[in-house]
Amino acid sequence: MNKPENLTESRIPEEIAPDVFALAARYYAEYCQSFSASELVKAGSEADIPAEFIQKAIQDIEAQRSHQRDRQQRLQQHRDRGWGVRGDGALECLDL
Repeated sequence: MNKPENLTESRIPEEIAPDVFALAARYYAEYCQSFSASELVKAGSEADIPAEFIQKAIQDIEAQRSHQRDRQQRLQQHRDRGWGVRGDGALECLDL
């Protein structure tokens, strides 16, 4: 049987198809649970919050989360190198 010309792309094994659909569904659910900046500005305007305050809040929250992610990554790198963090935030060598 001849393969149609438009089917020259790579094929996905049948056994991973359920995993692909499950992951795609999770991505879509996460997407549906998020908002665009314009949607937040519109909701803010309905609550009489000026757009510039919504935009500043978005920037501040994203910066805080980025800082938090960076800190967690640095802590994980220290742990991977055999360092721990004491209760006061200081690093100490772990005897592994």
